[in-house]
Parts: sequence; C-alpha cells; structure tokens
Amino acid sequence: MTKPAARTRKPAELSGVLNRNLSRYALAASAAGVGLLSLAMPSEAEIVYTKVDRLIGRGQSYGIDLNHDGIVDFSIHNIFNGCTRSFTYCPALEIVAFPANGNEIEYGVHPWYAAALRPGAVIGSGVPMNNAQEFMADEFRSWGAFYYFGSWLGVSNRFLGLRFQMNGETHYGWARLTVRSREKYRLTAFLSDFAYETQANKPIIASDTGSGSADDAGSSPVSEMFSGPTLETNSTATLGLLALGAGGLAIW
Repeated sequence: MTKPAARTRKPAELSGVLNRNLSRYALAASAAGVGLLSLAMPSEAEIVYTKVDRLIGRGQSYGIDLNHDGIVDFSIHNIFNGCTRSFTYCPALEIVAFPANGNEIEYGVHPWYAAALRPGAVIGSGVPMNNAQEFMADEFRSWGAFYYFGSWLGVSNRFLGLRFQMNGETHYGWARLTVRSREKYRLTAFLSDFAYETQANKPIIASDTGSGSADDAGSSPVSEMFSGPTLETNSTATLGLLALGAGGLAIW
C-alpha cells in the first residue's frame, strides 16, 4: 500500500493595498517600539525641573530646595515693615531673595539688587554673583507719598540666576517669578518654577526645563495661576504600546 503524497497549501496572496498597509504598520510599530524602550530606560537627566505655582503675599516667604534634599538653597521673602513714618525714607514692602550659606544670586546694576533675567540668558561662571540678600522690588514712603523701585517691579516671567553648592561642587540654576504692585501695601510675587543643572560647573539657560531647548513651557502668569492642568499625550509612545498587543494595551 502506497503512502499518499503530503498535501501542501499554497499561501494566500494579499492584495497590494493591504500588503502595503501592513508593511507600513510593521515599520511604524518597530520604530515606536524602539522609542518605547528608550522611554522605559531614560538616560540620566541633566536638568532637574520643578513646577511650583506659589503666590508669595505680604508677610509670606517660600524656600527653594533646588535638588530636593530637604535643605533650602534660596528663599523669597515678601517683607512687610509696618511703616508709619512719612517724613523720611521708610520701606513699607520689600521682595527680597536670600541665598543660603555658600550660595549666590546673580545681580544687575548693583550688587544689592537681583538681576531680572530674560529667557535665554546664560547663567554660569562669567556672571556677577553675590552671596548676600538681593532686593528685587521695594515700596517705600517718603514725605507722605509712596514710591516704588527695583528691577523686578512689574515684570512677568523673569529669572533669578542661581549658583549653589551640592556635594562640595558648584551648580547653576534659575527660578522664574512674576512681581506685581497694584497699589500701596500690595506688592506680591508669584514663583512659577525652578530648575538646576546636575553637571557641576556647567552653565544653564534661563527657562531651560530639560526638554532639549530653552522655552517658556513652564511660565505661569499670575492671572492663570488657578487654571486647570492640561493633559498631554505622546503619539510615539502610544503607538509603541499598541504595537505590544494586549499587554501594551493594558499599560496604555
């Protein structure tokens, strides 16, 4: 008795359109999968960025812990002096930045007055720094009238240039603030965010959040401080998760 010959099945041919679509999806999914792996194992960040959105009203202060080690590196104070004298100079309200011991703040026209840096300014070893308190804005009374001065008065989304010590090494950072004075005894500061460069002695760009370029992504004007958060999606990461099948869909 002879053994019957094995039957073979001829592969079905896909239409040209379907074949091209599947090929394109396979390429896209492969590329996205590589991107997904890179997201799962990111390289060490060079800039540590922190969002704050904190209003600093009269008599209040806020401590900036740049590297989140539990130690305040800088502090912003809204000092109310309860000024009653009117016949001579009497400071009523002051927005002042204080560095902790060993840390410094970039100053502008005078070592006592903090520079109000614009986005894109380079903060590094070549800029003038001071390790004492730096005035940002001041409201004072003199001969019955109110006066205002300071490089931070009435500015939006400007930057403090910061130099601080971490593990015995020098690092640079920034803090973004908006300062407003609506009327007498109404001097306020709004701290939006801050960041620092993890590599010692490396300059940082004011407004650089570590996304690869300096931008205003973190700016938060006072008028928008109660705005709700915005949800963002990453289309490449989403495609990579879908390419993993049921497991990726569960993660997504």
